Amino acid sequence: MIPLFHDVEGKRVLVVGGGSVARRRARRFVPAAEVTVVAPEFVDGFAESCDLVRRELPPEATRETLDEVIPGDGLDGTFLVVVATDDTAVNDAVAAAADEAGCLVNRADETGDVVVPSRIESAEISVALSTRGASPATTKYLRQELTPLIEEADGMVQIQRTLRAELKETMSSQQERKRRLRAVLDSPDVWDLLPDDPERAMTLARDIVEE
Repeated sequence: MIPLFHDVEGKRVLVVGGGSVARRRARRFVPAAEVTVVAPEFVDGFAESCDLVRRELPPEATRETLDEVIPGDGLDGTFLVVVATDDTAVNDAVAAAADEAGCLVNRADETGDVVVPSRIESAEISVALSTRGASPATTKYLRQELTPLIEEADGMVQIQRTLRAELKETMSSQQERKRRLRAVLDSPDVWDLLPDDPERAMTLARDIVEE
């Protein structure tokens, strides 16, 4: 698999299943996507913006049922289908119908087209982590260990963005711009200043790129 970030703003995401796994995955897509959740019963805690549809999905009539309950163009207008029930026959039928309609498929019980990773989100940085289901505990451990580092790096992203724009106005050589920006990244003094004195960190960074 190739890791990708995809903008789901305004796209239709269908989640099939009403348990805790389906709830957790549905939350990953709200409020950006338009999320419809289909299941006979639902646990408490689904996001208010989810459209909950209480329906059985007979394996022999899955496509017809989904086209009936999904707003708009049914499966044909759906970007991603998340399959998260404990019934293998239903999961297989939903995945087959979604594939036929050209939707991307994420399955909780096995690898589909899409893996929904664990994420680290700071103000400036997004990191996705996945073991493809082999070890959720490892993914959780890595997220806990890496989160402080990612949050600390926000200041460096802001410095790099500013310097990159300034250098583009004064320096035509892309290779030289890259070299000078890298020198800032490699400076332990800039990193040390970032948490407590970002203004001094920026001043030092400008001094480095001007050398």
